[in-house]
Amino acid sequence: MTPVEIESLLQEGIASVKRGQKTRAIKMLMKVVEADEKNEQAWFWLSMAVDDTEDKITALENALTINPSNAAAQTNLNWLRSRSVTEKAPPRKTGPLPAQGKAGHPLAPEAPPQDVEGLLDDPYQCVYCGAPAGRDLKRCPECGRNLMTKRAHSKNVSSSLRTVAFSLMMQTALAMLEGIVLVVVNYQGRNGVIQYTYYTVHLQDYFGDYLIWPADWPPVLMLAAGIRIELFTALTLALLFQFTPAYYAAIGTLVADAVWTVFRWLNKFLGPGAAVVDIIFDLITLALVFATDRDFEVNEERTLCLPQPHIRGGLEFNRLGHIYRQKGMWALAARYWRLAVGAMPLRPDFHKDLAVGYAQIGYYQRALNALDEAKRQTPDDPDVPQLVRLIAEKKAKDPRPRG
Repeated sequence: MTPVEIESLLQEGIASVKRGQKTRAIKMLMKVVEADEKNEQAWFWLSMAVDDTEDKITALENALTINPSNAAAQTNLNWLRSRSVTEKAPPRKTGPLPAQGKAGHPLAPEAPPQDVEGLLDDPYQCVYCGAPAGRDLKRCPECGRNLMTKRAHSKNVSSSLRTVAFSLMMQTALAMLEGIVLVVVNYQGRNGVIQYTYYTVHLQDYFGDYLIWPADWPPVLMLAAGIRIELFTALTLALLFQFTPAYYAAIGTLVADAVWTVFRWLNKFLGPGAAVVDIIFDLITLALVFATDRDFEVNEERTLCLPQPHIRGGLEFNRLGHIYRQKGMWALAARYWRLAVGAMPLRPDFHKDLAVGYAQIGYYQRALNALDEAKRQTPDDPDVPQLVRLIAEKKAKDPRPRG
């Protein structure tokens, strides 16, 4: 299997994980690791596709064996191991009779303590508010935000799409040639040398018999030629950038261009030679456009609260945290800021960012702990007392703090 084929399978597998198509994802990713057992990303995403906890742990351990500094894999592995220990913990011993309250009624059982680490590391938590959300949910049950993202089927330009772009560039060149001829015959068509040359080499068989054209038509034809050139150029660029509306615009433009070509041919504004070439290019390009539908296919994928496994360094973690903060994805921002603090613990500004992130998703005590560390490093920082006050006010208004 070639590296290109391996990368294609990997991207297809990752996309299947995000769409919730676990069986397909496992099939794709297993092919990748069978062909390249040192593919870090394949092992990482395989851990997201399989259901069995031990299989997840094995996949993450393999990813960390390949790259011990993969922070996302280490975080998920710690979370899975903590869950595994909790699930295997023996039940609490209870006495033969329930404890009695003041009125002689059994006391209500204590609520089990929240696994805060588990909630923070849960990849299926809401990326906006941090609320627990099952993997099959499309909206957060707490804040109501949409957890799905529309993504193109593939970021890579297919060979069919490249062929369409080449064909459109050829049509652009033909339109430019026809436009140049129109300009010449419009402004110099009565010149004896031009007439003699034009008809001697039978250019009328390609570009039309301009001597019989009505006087008011050459400007119209030149304007139409300019529009064709601009349309073909714009479509070429839009298709290469996989702009979805361009797919439908290309179909409409090619059909309209074929009709326009037939009209010019029937009215002697275009010779049979150029008309046949234009129509053949229109039909071939149209058929190729229909073959590129998967390049513009848009899928809905679950937005996971999961750092990108290939990101390295505290500065990059912190930068991405701010990007997601601007999108309102506070839980995902907090995950990146946690990694930033872990990579560069002596940056008090990173601790303040993390405190704000924790407070936004309801982890107030952790927010205060982060501010304590920032204050320890920079005792005179005036921002810390102000943040402490704001967090206390927010906590007082929050009916459901997480921890």
